[in-house]
Amino acid sequence: MNHLLKSISFFSVFLAVFVSFQSCELPERKPKDHPYSEFINSQDLEKKVLETYENGVDKAVIYTVKNDPTQENVKEIHFYEDAKTQVEGTMKNGLRHGHWTFYHKNGNIWSTGNFEEGKSVGRFDIFDIDGKIKVKSYYENGVKVKEEYFKNGVLERSVDLTKKR
Repeated sequence: MNHLLKSISFFSVFLAVFVSFQSCELPERKPKDHPYSEFINSQDLEKKVLETYENGVDKAVIYTVKNDPTQENVKEIHFYEDAKTQVEGTMKNGLRHGHWTFYHKNGNIWSTGNFEEGKSVGRFDIFDIDGKIKVKSYYENGVKVKEEYFKNGVLERSVDLTKKR
């Protein structure tokens, strides 16, 4: 009987946490210290097509803030010929800045990571074509400091790259 009460209690706590997590909204990721961060993903951006495929599909587009005299590129997206997104991310001063996502041709995420003024920072994840994690790379100020390798989603080995310098 005691075991049954403990199980029910654990399940109740788990269910309450799960339900509250499902109902909370996570804040939208925006580039750190980006001068136009309040405009990213809003109606205040103007799309400019840089290149198209022969079939008329956009190959590369940039977004600038409407009515901004600098016309700085604040977001960039590249597409495959079938119009699926190949890579997308935010820019600052002509450099990658903020969150970037790269996609396989089937639409699954290939890689994600963050940049600060063109340098890789934090964790980058690389996935196989089926969406399973393959590699996690960790960067500090543009320098890769650690890699973790996975097989079928399970960590196989971890390499501290700071020891090789």
